[in-house]
Amino acid sequence: MYDPVFHSAEPPQNLSDWWTLIRRLAGQLYDVTLPDRSRVPPVTRRLQVRLGVTHLPRSLLEWASLIEDLKRRSDWASEDLETFHCRAFPECQAVSLRAGSLNTGWAQWCVAVTDLGEDDPPVGVYGLISKKNVHSLRKSLPRLPLTQFALHSLLDCAGSNYCWMGSNLDDPEGFLRSLPATIPVSASFGSLRFMEGEGWLAYACFGTAPDGRKKRLTLRFRDGVRLRDIPKVIVIRSS
Repeated sequence: MYDPVFHSAEPPQNLSDWWTLIRRLAGQLYDVTLPDRSRVPPVTRRLQVRLGVTHLPRSLLEWASLIEDLKRRSDWASEDLETFHCRAFPECQAVSLRAGSLNTGWAQWCVAVTDLGEDDPPVGVYGLISKKNVHSLRKSLPRLPLTQFALHSLLDCAGSNYCWMGSNLDDPEGFLRSLPATIPVSASFGSLRFMEGEGWLAYACFGTAPDGRKKRLTLRFRDGVRLRDIPKVIVIRSS
């Protein structure tokens, strides 16, 4: 059963706090216990050799460790996160974190080699130009810090044992102000605000997600959780 993660946590003040929170969320989504501290997986050492660098950013090490830990502990995670990885992408002088469909095409979410000097480097979207069979940076899409990319990606792609529904939000702040005082709304975690209960999680996006979607409210709930046990205003707004 999903237990609230965000209402019992302070907004992260540093990278260590961010990744502790992300690991806790991932463990809740897959009903597994993940260590609070990451380790350095072998894939990152091979990545350093492939790229010819002596240092990888803290967030990139955390990402690689998180994905490996999840896939080792959960068959659900192995299936849901099949396209999530940490590998060299020489074509664009980058490190690929995920490959998947974007609108009507294919894309890679990557950290550019030139950004590896940052502890929490930005993640850009490289879309496939099918006629030329090459990838190109989609400059119209946001480049979110890797911590934010990881949080969005888990919420959108993880947890196949959860149902979901969502809708666009023209005025996210107005929607939050309209909620009854009985519904707790967390502090800001990047561009997301959370509402939680036993077995359900709702989050409002105030910016642009890694796939280009903007200002959205999404509700995820476990199979068996009754919609009548979720605040009606969230259910109606998400449907």
